[in-house]
Amino acid sequence: MPRVVLALGLLSLAIVVPCASAVAAPSPGRPAERAISPPRGQHQAWASGHGFDTCAAPPLSTMRAWRQAYSVANIYIGGAARSCEQPHLTPEWVRAVRRIGYRLIPTYVGPQAPCTRFRHRFAADRAFERGADEAVRAVLQAQRLGIPEGQPIYYDMEAYKSRDRSCRDAVLAFLDAWSTTLDELGYLSGVYSSAASGIRDLARAEGITRPHAIWYARWDGEPEPYGDDRYVPDDLWYDHQRIKQYRGGHFEEHGGVRMKVDSNFVDGPVY
Repeated sequence: MPRVVLALGLLSLAIVVPCASAVAAPSPGRPAERAISPPRGQHQAWASGHGFDTCAAPPLSTMRAWRQAYSVANIYIGGAARSCEQPHLTPEWVRAVRRIGYRLIPTYVGPQAPCTRFRHRFAADRAFERGADEAVRAVLQAQRLGIPEGQPIYYDMEAYKSRDRSCRDAVLAFLDAWSTTLDELGYLSGVYSSAASGIRDLARAEGITRPHAIWYARWDGEPEPYGDDRYVPDDLWYDHQRIKQYRGGHFEEHGGVRMKVDSNFVDGPVY
C-alpha cells in the first residue's frame, strides 16, 4: 500500500491509503453494518437544541449578542471550497465563544463531487485517496484552532447529481475514506449534505464505513430530525447523531444585531 505523507504548516501526519483498485465501488442497497464509533477513551460530546450557521465566523460582539437565542453555532474550519474569509476564526476566538457558552460544529469544505459545477472538485478515479488526504488536512486545521482529538469534524459535501451512478460512487468512496481516516486520527467523522443526495446515498450504500454523525439539509421548515424514512431511516444515526438544517438563508436579529443565517436543530456531536 502506498504511504501518503502530508506536511502542512508546523504539523505532518502519515497515513496508509489503500490503492483505489483495492476498494470496491460502493453501490446502493442494504445499509452497511460498519459505522464509526467514538475513539477509545473519549467521551462523546453532543448537544440538543437550536443552532445557527453562517458563512464567516462573526465577531465576538455578535456572538455575545446572539447567545441569548442560541448555544450552538457552526464554524467553517478550512477547505479549498470554503467561500468566506475568516478574519475572526482563531484559537482565541474558539476559546472565547466556548467560555461564553457556545458549542461548535466544526465543518470542513473541501473539493466537491465531480458532477457539480464547483471550481474545486475531486476526480472520480482518485476519490478514495482524496477523501483520505482531505481528512488529514481537516485534522490539521482543527488542531490549529485548538480542537482536540475525540471531537467531530463534518465534511460539507454539497448537493450533486445522485442519479449519476459514477458520480454517486465517487462521492461514497470519498466519504468512506474521510470517515475511515478521521477515525484513525482520533476524531469523530461527520458529513453535511443534502438529504436527497449525500445523506440518502450514505444511508443506502453498502460496503463502506459510514460517518459517525450526519448533518443534513432539508429546508421543509420542520426542526424534527427524526421520522423521515424517505431520506434518513430512523435505524441509522439514531443515538444523538443528527443535525438537521431545516431552513436556508434568512435574516434574524438578536440582541440588536442582525445577521443572515441558516437554521438547524441539533441532536448530535459538537465541540
